[in-house]
Amino acid sequence: MQVISAKQVILGMNTREASLAGGAYFYRVIADEDVWDRDTDPTIIIKTQATQPDNSQIWMTFQNTTQYPDKGLQTFQVEFQHGKVVSINNISEETPC
Repeated sequence: MQVISAKQVILGMNTREASLAGGAYFYRVIADEDVWDRDTDPTIIIKTQATQPDNSQIWMTFQNTTQYPDKGLQTFQVEFQHGKVVSINNISEETPC
């Protein structure tokens, strides 16, 4: 995928593709209770979504200069549903409350 080599996350990517494109990330996972035990390592849940997506809720937060190349270093959050990127939110541009 050309966007992976360009280091850009796009809609429809799975968790593995997004992590390769976006680089290092922080994550938040709410595991699908029908699939995962309470004490399952969230990184296992993230990795599994690429091949066996479920109803886990996953967010990855990245910071890089390649997602928005005209804006320099930006922080953005990616939301996944059924293992695929459904939204990309540039949180560097959000106004503090």
